[in-house]
Amino acid sequence: MTSIESAVSAVQARVGYAAKHLETGRELGLRADEVFFLASTFKVPLLVALNKLVDAGRIDPNQRVELTDADRVPGSSVLKELAAGLNPTVHDLATLMIIVSDNTATDLVYGLVGKDFLHATLDELGLTNTRIPMTIRELLYSICGMDPANPDHTYAEADAVLNQSRIWPPVHISTPS
Repeated sequence: MTSIESAVSAVQARVGYAAKHLETGRELGLRADEVFFLASTFKVPLLVALNKLVDAGRIDPNQRVELTDADRVPGSSVLKELAAGLNPTVHDLATLMIIVSDNTATDLVYGLVGKDFLHATLDELGLTNTRIPMTIRELLYSICGMDPANPDHTYAEADAVLNQSRIWPPVHISTPS
């Protein structure tokens, strides 16, 4: 049994993976043709698409993007905790997206890249069955039964619903007495 097979057999869930060595063309996989929810792994091809736009001179990595209250996204995020009016660079957003899986930064990058360009990039990478049809805000609000376009459905409400659900357990940190 390979180390990958051993690791997968220990997981109490349906697991799939696919990998291809780009130089040799060697492939390996398990359930490689099945559809899986990407979760935060979609941030990697989003970063690739962003870098393509930077390399083409269509996005300046030093461009500043203003953070507004409307930009806040529930879940993993440093930016959601910071004051509105902050102006991180595109590079800052990409860094937060990848290093700490910041959902707010991710949605701001998604807005810069655009769904069509992201899907074209996925196609170029041979990931023709991979699609990222919505932002993280849209996904999380839909889980809550909320409409992200409705101004009456607030970030605070979505965050509270997610924190009270079994889908999104709050993190409890105990301190020694």
